[in-house]
Amino acid sequence: MQLREGGGAAQLVQFTMRGTARQSRVARFIRTIKEQLLWVRTFATVEELRLALLEWAYPYNEHWLLERHDFLSPSQARRELRLKQAA
Repeated sequence: MQLREGGGAAQLVQFTMRGTARQSRVARFIRTIKEQLLWVRTFATVEELRLALLEWAYPYNEHWLLERHDFLSPSQARRELRLKQAA
């Protein structure tokens, strides 16, 4: 999953997966957001929450190594997938 900002609004982009695998990955992603952001901070406004989510999403996508991506970050895994599809 990837959080993007476009047109002044944050939008969650979901990649296609099927069934139980998708449900468990989405549940794990939501748990990670809760543990790393929502349970440790308080937000006065929805705008403050939106900005915090965008700030949180960048290091998650660029630097967190995930086992399911062979210990690549989500951004690295997407780049490699695009290269394989282009070949």
